[in-house]
Parts: sequence; structure tokens; C-alpha cells
Amino acid sequence: MKIFYILAVIFHFQLLIGPTWASQVVIRSQPEGAEVIVQVAKGGKKTKIGTTPLVIPHAQLDTITQGVAYKIEVIKPGFEVYRLLVAATNMEEITLSAVLEPSIEVKLGANTDVLITGLFEAQRLTRAKDYDGALSKLAELEKSYASVSSVFELRGSVNYLKKDFTTALAEFRKAYTLNPQNEVAQRMKDYLETKMVSGAKQ
Repeated sequence: MKIFYILAVIFHFQLLIGPTWASQVVIRSQPEGAEVIVQVAKGGKKTKIGTTPLVIPHAQLDTITQGVAYKIEVIKPGFEVYRLLVAATNMEEITLSAVLEPSIEVKLGANTDVLITGLFEAQRLTRAKDYDGALSKLAELEKSYASVSSVFELRGSVNYLKKDFTTALAEFRKAYTLNPQNEVAQRMKDYLETKMVSGAKQ
């Protein structure tokens, strides 16, 4: 799974009130309930310090990190890991708000659902003989799925039913180019090529 690294160096600053021993780290996430892991930057042991929203004293972190630079990881299943590199400073307070992005697997699953739903809708419109509606739906799908063979295969079928054989052939050729394993696209491409050559000779 691809991990996005978010690196930030947190610089020293002084609060106007409050002693150093009272400083703390505040970690929030969207969504909440994410596991927070701390690791000394140079390959140290990973230690779970709680779940978001989390408030932890600097003194407690110093016990874990031994006062050197450390990495905070915010982890929640289904989301990319959020990482922050924190420099060794005498900072009074750190506030981290991690907006977790859905993982690539989740995004792909959602995209697949949209594609399948769109193809079913185009097929429904085709069965209802609403060919223009089906082509409009497929044109919409092409914007996000221009490399998916099935979109062009179905568009070829709709144009074939409209008796627009030239356009249908172009669509089937496109579908076959994108996926040479698409047997329907190959069969219809070969059929239309033969049909149009035969028609031209007559």
C-alpha cells in the first residue's frame, strides 16, 4: 500500500505563561479513533501511546524518545498512514490535526462501484431503446474511466443498434486496443470490418 509521508519540522517557541514541565502534545484526527505510534527517528522501537483525540505530556514522550527527534504515526484501518517528524526541542506545546485520506484500496473499491453502477445504467437505457441516454451515460463514464475497455465495448454495441456501423467499429477497435482479451470487442470488430469491406465491394 502506498504510504504518503508528511514531514514537518517543529521549531522552538516560548509560551507567555506556563512552565516547561506542564507542556503537552495534542493529537487529533479526522476521523477519530486512530492509533498513535511514536518511534525514535533513527530506527527506534515503535510505541503505541494511545488513540485520537489524545493529550500526552511532553515529559511522558521524553521518557519514550529520550529527548531526541522522533516520528509520530497516526494509523486507522482503511486510511493512509499520517506521519510527522518532530525535532528535539524544548517546545511548550504541539498540536497536530491529522486529516486521514482513504487508502488506495478503499478508493479503488469506490471507483469500481461507480463504474459498475454506470455500466448497468447504460445497459438499462440500451434495453429501453434510449440509445442517446445510454451514450450520454457512457460519455460521462469515459471522463473517469478512459482506459476501461468495457465502456467502449458497450458504446460500440449502442451505435451498432443505432445502425451507425462506422462509429460502432471505431468503438470496438478502441475497446480491443485497450484490452486484447476482450472477446466481444474482438468478435464485433472482426465482424464489422468484414461486413464493411464486403459492402464496399458491392
